[in-house]
Amino acid sequence: MKDGGLLNWTAIFNRLMSLMDQQGPSYFGGPRFIKAVQEIDPYLDDYGLYIDQRKVMGRSTTRRDYFKDILMEMKEGDRVRTVVGILNQLELVDGNAARVSDIRAMLGGGTLAPNASIPAAAWNSER
Repeated sequence: MKDGGLLNWTAIFNRLMSLMDQQGPSYFGGPRFIKAVQEIDPYLDDYGLYIDQRKVMGRSTTRRDYFKDILMEMKEGDRVRTVVGILNQLELVDGNAARVSDIRAMLGGGTLAPNASIPAAAWNSER
């Protein structure tokens, strides 16, 4: 089952989240996660402002919920690059290699290339 694109993002997110939930050097709190996302999306608000905005909008401020919301609101190519960046940090922690490798295998169909957008005017039946 796939959601939000070409990859099974529910399964990828669940496995990634289980790694980021481990106590110790693998743990990703809100600020660390947002900094990792800002490597790809520098326009994402800093942690405090982001959480304040979610509260005003009546949205959950639970880590799992807003981590998933942030990822799923990204274009798939950016989402893949973000997850790869997080995996690069997690694989440096002893004991994570096999689980990181599993997630990388799930991303095998994803692209690390920039997202292409074709203007509607360039895509028509006469071309």
